[in-house]
Amino acid sequence: MTGGTGFIGRHLVRHVLNHGHTCELLVRRDPATLPAIEGVGYRRFTDIEALAPADAVVNLAGEWVVGRWTEEKKARIMGSRIEVTRAVVDWIQVQEVRPKVLVSASAVGIYGDRPSELLTEASPPDPRGRFRSVVCEAWEGEALRAESLGVRTVTLRIGNVLDSREGFLGMLIPWLRRAPFLVPFAPRAYNPWIALPDAVRLIDFAMKNERVTGPLNVVGPNPVRLRRLVESLGRVMGKPAFGTLPEPLVRLAFGEFAQSLLESQDVRPAKALSLGFEFEHPDLGPFLRASMAKP
Repeated sequence: MTGGTGFIGRHLVRHVLNHGHTCELLVRRDPATLPAIEGVGYRRFTDIEALAPADAVVNLAGEWVVGRWTEEKKARIMGSRIEVTRAVVDWIQVQEVRPKVLVSASAVGIYGDRPSELLTEASPPDPRGRFRSVVCEAWEGEALRAESLGVRTVTLRIGNVLDSREGFLGMLIPWLRRAPFLVPFAPRAYNPWIALPDAVRLIDFAMKNERVTGPLNVVGPNPVRLRRLVESLGRVMGKPAFGTLPEPLVRLAFGEFAQSLLESQDVRPAKALSLGFEFEHPDLGPFLRASMAKP
């Protein structure tokens, strides 16, 4: 697994271990600096050739996209995804016994800003060809080379993964506890969210279910507009939600990255539902209440 020390990766590793499997993580850091976990091995990316054969490969690595997109930042976003994915598929190619499946990350950013469309795995990429879509198409293209090697390949189009302690929501909540009110910057934009436990279970489903191939939307079944997300969070936190942060201010603060904050994407998990996957947290309000009630 690549990206196994990241937000989703750490929880996926725990899930895999709890189901009786072992996991070897490809990392950039010195393995000696990482915590010893029974059933987990660490290996530097530079030693990828020495990896033992695996039943499944999960590729979640990539530069964090949050922040101003300077040309240097954009090069890191693109390069980190392409280079790691290419190295993983090149490793698969030279194995005498190849893995049964490659599950490789992508993102709903491939669809672009589509406020009037219902988006499924069958929807085409962003017709305007903006940066996030270009990155995702190139990323998926590298992963899909594994199909020609006889390896079932799944590209995870991941949405906004929610957890009250980590990720987008984990960063937002401490600030909102101090703020006098909540302000959505694109109140009518659809936000394709998924609860972290469901995201982990859906990735595991993709690894184990041989009928899952190609793109898979890792989103919940009930996307909400950003205003509703913020209002639901406000009710859980006991705060009113009102006002709108002007789009020009968002663009001034974040530059080109602001587009990803302002996009509207009504993305649905059509493939997961058609294959019988059951979401444990399909509705935002109950999930937020349960998540924030945890110690």
